[in-house]
Amino acid sequence: MTPDHNQINEYVQKWGGSASIVLLDPTCSIFHTPDIEGVMGYRLFKDCAVVFGDPLCKKEEVPLLATEFHNHCQKQGWHVSYVTASEPFAKWTVGNVCHALLEVGQELSVDPCSYKHSGPESRSLRNKLNISIRAGVQVKELQSDEEELEKKIKAVGEAWLNGRKGPQIYLTDVDLFAERNGRRWFYALEGEKMVGMLMLQRIEAKQGWLVHFVMSIPEAPKGTSENLIVSTLQVLHDENCHFLTFGVAQNAAIGEIIGLGKFSQWLTRFVFRASDKMFHLDRRRKFWCKFQPQTEKTYMLFSQPKISIGDVRSIMRAMHVSLT
Repeated sequence: MTPDHNQINEYVQKWGGSASIVLLDPTCSIFHTPDIEGVMGYRLFKDCAVVFGDPLCKKEEVPLLATEFHNHCQKQGWHVSYVTASEPFAKWTVGNVCHALLEVGQELSVDPCSYKHSGPESRSLRNKLNISIRAGVQVKELQSDEEELEKKIKAVGEAWLNGRKGPQIYLTDVDLFAERNGRRWFYALEGEKMVGMLMLQRIEAKQGWLVHFVMSIPEAPKGTSENLIVSTLQVLHDENCHFLTFGVAQNAAIGEIIGLGKFSQWLTRFVFRASDKMFHLDRRRKFWCKFQPQTEKTYMLFSQPKISIGDVRSIMRAMHVSLT
């Protein structure tokens, strides 16, 4: 029997990383086998199964679940691509279930208990915070019985979506209260007006949290998002939490490459540079680097030694790339 939504959410919290949140989106297909407690999430386009993150199961059973999934895909005539795989899993796959890997990004995280925004490297962050504080922005956490505030938080999400322009990448739909187990919400007020929100997803494997969304309305004072993040870090510090991840940011350039031919390397570098420019991914890197995060390498993986234009299109569709 396929695990239900509540069971998948439990697996995401128990074993997941920042990319695993995609498994809770209704457009994500789920693979499981009765012999292993755990799942893998993917989106299928034509004959390419695009997987998000590592397999969700006990560490010692990851190779077995990945092998079962690849066997299933082979029987279906599909090949497999991974986005945002961890370094240990990526290195295991090469020569076992995958032919190629690309080092494409970094998972960014901080320890709230040791985090400080002092020193010259945090000057830009402090400036943004001061602007927000002078505007009277205050950050609070949503409590379970505040239905009117929930409506206002949803309105912030809608205003944020409506304010986005140009090419976009989004892995999941913005449905802020579709799932409640393992989530927390913070909101920013300018006087009585709600101007921003931040949502956390529990990451049990790290005994910490993922910043799933951080949003501010177009007319919010500068520094509202920074205020939300720093205020959340303070709350987690007071709770003795040692892990908060901001998710994955794409590198400025592709790093390590294993198993790809010359044309596939050229194609991936071309697409990589074009996406960085088109989607302004450098802005995301610069924004999160203000918080001086620790980094862990992330990879794209391919079960075939060649990458085609069709594979690139499948990955773009799986990542909900919009060019308008």
